[in-house]
Amino acid sequence: MKEPPPWPVEPHAGTLVHVVGRIDASVFSFLGPATATLAEAGIAQCVVWIDDPRSAYLLPRFDPRVELRPVTDAGGVLRRWRTFAAVVRRIVGERRGVS
Repeated sequence: MKEPPPWPVEPHAGTLVHVVGRIDASVFSFLGPATATLAEAGIAQCVVWIDDPRSAYLLPRFDPRVELRPVTDAGGVLRRWRTFAAVVRRIVGERRGVS
């Protein structure tokens, strides 16, 4: 029997933010079902990824309850993480009602 997680997971617990590099078929094979399962449980989610035209065919396959936030590739690892951090800060601010 599977043990429940040692922390409460409730629909009103906030927004789960998935930060991924690029979305390709292998990433979606995990992320798609995971986000769908969490959406079914009422967990608000947002996926942040580096926008790439090659991933466009996968985006409609996400559960419609999952918010999608593409970011432009800033080039270079450090710049990418700074861009991701800025988007995550923006998401947190929006959820808190701060602009």
